[in-house]
Amino acid sequence: MIRTILEKQSETGAIDSDHRGRKVGKVVLDDNLIQGVKDHINSIPRIESHYLRAQSTREFIEGGKTLIQLYRDYKALAEANNKSFVKESMYRHIFNTQFNISFFIPKKDQCEECESNKNSQNEQRDNTSFLRHLEEKQLAREEKEIDKKRSSNELVCAVYDLQAVLTVPRGDVSVFYYISKVANYNLTVCELQSMQAFCYLWHEGEAHRGPNEIASCIFKFIQKKSEERTNDFEIIFYSDNCGGQNKNKFIIGLYQYALKIFLNLKTITHKFLIRGHTQNEGDSVHSVIEKQINLSLKSSPIYTAYQYAQIIRDSKKKAPFFKVEELDHSNFLNFKDYTSQIGNNFNKNTNSESIHFNDIKVLKLSRGKTNSFEYKTSYKDETFKTIDFTKKRKTRVSQDLMVVDKAYLKPCGILPKKKEDLMKLCTKNHIPPSFHSFYSNL
Repeated sequence: MIRTILEKQSETGAIDSDHRGRKVGKVVLDDNLIQGVKDHINSIPRIESHYLRAQSTREFIEGGKTLIQLYRDYKALAEANNKSFVKESMYRHIFNTQFNISFFIPKKDQCEECESNKNSQNEQRDNTSFLRHLEEKQLAREEKEIDKKRSSNELVCAVYDLQAVLTVPRGDVSVFYYISKVANYNLTVCELQSMQAFCYLWHEGEAHRGPNEIASCIFKFIQKKSEERTNDFEIIFYSDNCGGQNKNKFIIGLYQYALKIFLNLKTITHKFLIRGHTQNEGDSVHSVIEKQINLSLKSSPIYTAYQYAQIIRDSKKKAPFFKVEELDHSNFLNFKDYTSQIGNNFNKNTNSESIHFNDIKVLKLSRGKTNSFEYKTSYKDETFKTIDFTKKRKTRVSQDLMVVDKAYLKPCGILPKKKEDLMKLCTKNHIPPSFHSFYSNL
């Protein structure tokens, strides 16, 4: 005790006070430091994805960097500008507590109903609904295999799907991570018997990604199949249930119009795979393309949409090779407006029963029945029900007078801020001069 007193005694003989039990005040970070971290995190572009749900409040950023790598970029930028910076632990704390952000890593589709059933307690399970779901899944797969074997010159059976967004510029260049990129879209139609794939490619500077664009691509495919044949033929399509792209009333307008102008086309049937179990031949095509993209990125970044077109052409090493058609704004038709002209009843059948479009499993349109379509709400249904989509109209307009207009009179362009960021990359030659014209013309 005497030794402790002597150690605490100052030169003047005073003894230091007892600090036991006293709380040391927290170091408060300067607001400018915190704002600097927030500014850096906000500079990371949020991604547009084919997979993400519109109702999600969580934001997503590319999974190409880790949180530690983001901190290193933040620190390097601060040092380059002769500014103070926080420690990695504080950067991580702000990222996790003041933002609702996750790194996006594409995952294979999981079925919500199957996952819910698996995670529920026995007494909470709706076994009747779940067993019906499993039965529909199995019936859909079996029907697709049957249709595949039936394929012939008189029956085209194909599946179509939109690939995950392809972006440019893309490569292992740090500065690319912090700018909003140009989205490129690839709608793939794959014939089930021959496995011949048709890839319709465009970018956001030319057109959006919605019902008009998807319908226009499918129209081109139908036109090609019609021109290849002199005989009558039928088409069966399979797809997922994406309401914003292919499971909507506008697809009815497309099929009705195709049956009207392609005189050798007898019927179009569209069968929707069961939600959560939409794996199909198009996924295999997209997997092959992704492998070729990754191989290409090992030698050089990808700067333009035109490079993606060539990469896709080179993806398949054996016949049948992928056929690529590059589209611009002039190729897209306004099937949304056309559909509103032909009718406005898409939810009440001829028995006065209401139907939700999302409940439809199979729909069918036939030559000579241009005012209606048939549908099933289960793969078990033996007969179709019918909806007359002109029924609510007081007067019927002659369909012979109806035409499908162009969806765009000029390229839709990109956001000014995005173009500004991309042109800065060109000015600093992060993008080679030979590719500058692509970005300046967006």
